[in-house]
Amino acid sequence: MAQETIQQSSEYGHLLQLAKERSSESRNELGTIIQDLLEDQSSSVSDREKNLMFKILESLVKELEASVRSDVAKLLAHRGDVPQSIITHLANDEFSVASPILTHSELLREVDLIQIIKDRTVEYQLAITLRREISEGVSEALVATGHEDVIVSLLENRDAQLSESTMEYLVEESKRVDTFQEPLVRRHDLPNNLAGKLYGWVSAALREEIVSKYDLPQEIIDDLRTKLTAANSRDVKEESETLPQATLDLVEQLKAKDMVNVDVLLAALEQGEVSLVLGVFVEMTGLKVRFAKDIIFDGNGEEIAVACRAINLTELQFLTLFKKTRKRIASNRTDMTSDHINKILAFFRTMTPEAAQNAMKNWRTL
Repeated sequence: MAQETIQQSSEYGHLLQLAKERSSESRNELGTIIQDLLEDQSSSVSDREKNLMFKILESLVKELEASVRSDVAKLLAHRGDVPQSIITHLANDEFSVASPILTHSELLREVDLIQIIKDRTVEYQLAITLRREISEGVSEALVATGHEDVIVSLLENRDAQLSESTMEYLVEESKRVDTFQEPLVRRHDLPNNLAGKLYGWVSAALREEIVSKYDLPQEIIDDLRTKLTAANSRDVKEESETLPQATLDLVEQLKAKDMVNVDVLLAALEQGEVSLVLGVFVEMTGLKVRFAKDIIFDGNGEEIAVACRAINLTELQFLTLFKKTRKRIASNRTDMTSDHINKILAFFRTMTPEAAQNAMKNWRTL
């Protein structure tokens, strides 16, 4: 064992001799011995031995092979007795070495982390967002990078501390960067006043989550809904509030024959009959024309998932409707990636019919 190697060497001569040698073989042998010492939790290492081990490691860490440095970094990342210089050096090493230090080491100071965020690539920044504790200063530096993936990962870290000004900035940014919206709504430290701001531009599903999660007075909720409805009304042309009389007549005929169903809706989609699609969708859901049109044209998929769950469509029917709607009606959209489809499908699966129906009750008032 590594401990026995030290004990068998007079005054740690073997370690010191290896440290003096310049060959890569001796350096890597020394690194392996130190690695064994760090891994051997069963043996007691004296302070003298530990100090010697770290002193030698500090002097040769730059010369070890990357694989050895990576293994050493994984072991040091969870220790609290490592010299600052070693930790800082490893945190600035190539990413495979730095990653465990950036993510786990509590010895990295705020100033070290902020400097790494400024100097290093997005990989390093993402690793830092996974830390168990992140100070307001580090969060501010991560947000300042402007990298969307980094900011989303930071927001998803419940233990990351965000100052009020940083949170307010991200809420405002979420108007144009919709990937910020969901993690913001689901943070435990989002102030009520900022939750109220988010309500004005997030999806209908997230608005319902805000109402259920945050202690917003009913009069505030009513006021927000009124303002949202008024804003939508200003942006939508008058003719979008109603359907052509011919469409209304056709829907009535279909209704009389008990043919207002998903099969007719899908057939209308295949034929590109936008007006009939809206008419059937409105009849099936009870939504107003404008709101139904918003869901089909501008929704990110969650709204359709809620509506389909509320009217008891199957998973296959929902997925078919979602894909055909985006393909036929909103062909200019760019969110039809497999990841997005899987995310929307997972959302559909987890939502209960009761929750969907409750959301629909509120939507029918908008």
